[in-house]
Amino acid sequence: MLKPLLVNIEPNKIALKTRAGSVTYLELAEKAKLYTRYYHDFKATGVLIHSTDDVESISLFLGAMQAGVPAVFCPVDSGETYIKELESSFNLKSYKNLTLSTKDKIYLEPKTSDIFLGVLSSGSTGKPKLIWKDYQAWFSAFEHQSAVFGISANDTVFVLDALSYSANLNSALHALWQGCTLCFSSLKEASVWPILLEEWNITSIFMVPSHLSLLPSFTKGKSAMKSVISAGEKLKPALAQKLFDNFPNAKITEYYGAAELGHISYIQNQDILDKPYSVGKPFPGVKIELKEKQVWVKSLYISPDYRDNATVLDLAELTEDGYLILLGRSGGFLNKRGLNIFAQEIEQAAEIFPGITKAVVEADKNNKIILFVESSKVVNKLDLKLFLESKLGKNKLPHFIYAVREIPLNASGKVNHKELRKIPDS
Repeated sequence: MLKPLLVNIEPNKIALKTRAGSVTYLELAEKAKLYTRYYHDFKATGVLIHSTDDVESISLFLGAMQAGVPAVFCPVDSGETYIKELESSFNLKSYKNLTLSTKDKIYLEPKTSDIFLGVLSSGSTGKPKLIWKDYQAWFSAFEHQSAVFGISANDTVFVLDALSYSANLNSALHALWQGCTLCFSSLKEASVWPILLEEWNITSIFMVPSHLSLLPSFTKGKSAMKSVISAGEKLKPALAQKLFDNFPNAKITEYYGAAELGHISYIQNQDILDKPYSVGKPFPGVKIELKEKQVWVKSLYISPDYRDNATVLDLAELTEDGYLILLGRSGGFLNKRGLNIFAQEIEQAAEIFPGITKAVVEADKNNKIILFVESSKVVNKLDLKLFLESKLGKNKLPHFIYAVREIPLNASGKVNHKELRKIPDS
């Protein structure tokens, strides 16, 4: 049986907080009920939400859930052409084209097999695709998320408002399910994050590593932070150490997952420093199997369309004590004169080199290996090449090394590979 949202929670407790104001759980429930009227005569596969108002976005989403209409969050800065493409490709209807009815939409008691969400992904082709989620795929993990991440109803959770990124939305929805106070901020507000964390008495935060790196140092012992959660890319030991220093009383967790498969593994605290290449052990309820180095999983968290083919072709190894080490994401498996090379092993080696803050490996149209390195100072490429040779051997060296001032990221904080290829060597 699903635990419903916004039920059995103190009605006057703050549910959502932004710099523009806050709403209680009672007010949020009333807004969600009102928004169900938008879906009274809904004729489409799902509703496309791209509001710039955080409270409206969540209210539209909760209203759609109560009306039994799947919702899809679109990046708020998407142009009309992209929105129309999504609408036509997936039979979606923009919330801006909905009419508020005077009639209530009959509340549908959800079942675990009901689809409630579509997650946008570019996939391997670069064209948008939708990964449909039923209640089982997300809600069955929430109890474990609370236990693993150390989150309770007493917490105040800080999440970025880019809800088109499924990990942000998952964290937000989990917070509301748990009965926390959910605080939204944006990347544009990064300069005031320290003030917000203290003023709002934030006790739990979710961000991808590239966004966590924007947090400046805090005075030791002054923060109320209990839990810091990260996903989306590997949490580097240097950043993890900074988080330990900033938030000495917090549980630091990195989890590995995929939109198609849900949570897969996690690693915490000192293990992040002691096992810098690992993404940890299986998340509760997950069984991991490697087939020719490909990660296959069994769990309740897998999206419906992937339950018979539960892999995203990530490559990995398992240590003797059960820790998973990723060798590369999809597309990261390279071949150099018959030698198999994993992009991640080159990137990890390069990021040890003094001054390099981030490294990304690409292959050009001729299958030549290009290493892009981001550094705060001029990189001596000969020294870097000799360093990589000492770590990887001569046969695994990249064909080209490009030094860039900044690795471009998308709104989710992940590498924007399309833009990266346009940047000239500096």
